Amino acid sequence: MIGILFKVMHWPGTAMLLQVGWIILLGIFIPLLLFSKLKENIPGNEKRIYTLGAVSLIIFELATLFKMMHWPGAGPLLVVGSFALIGAFIPLYTNMKIKTNAMNAGQFVFVITLSMYAIVLTTLLTMNVSGPSA
Repeated sequence: MIGILFKVMHWPGTAMLLQVGWIILLGIFIPLLLFSKLKENIPGNEKRIYTLGAVSLIIFELATLFKMMHWPGAGPLLVVGSFALIGAFIPLYTNMKIKTNAMNAGQFVFVITLSMYAIVLTTLLTMNVSGPSA
């Protein structure tokens, strides 16, 4: 979050702060969260769904870093990450939770609404609206 503040304020040191923050999030926090979830006594199908979600989130967040740093490849990474997250993980996860009666209708509507916001944000981020100067 400090890196994003530095980016918005155009202060020096932004690149280093953003990269360190994303490395901590994507390389340490999310894998540790996944490993702690996989240690629980859950069926193999659920483990695969959680792994898909973690990998999808890592790809999506890595794409966000690429986009903020203006590195090439951000657009395709955003599309792959958002498709994996919103097109594969969320339907599989909600289906799993609905089958086990762990999700009610209100939570389902919330998940769908959140997914729609994520799709719109991803679409706006991948668009290249700047054209050649006239």
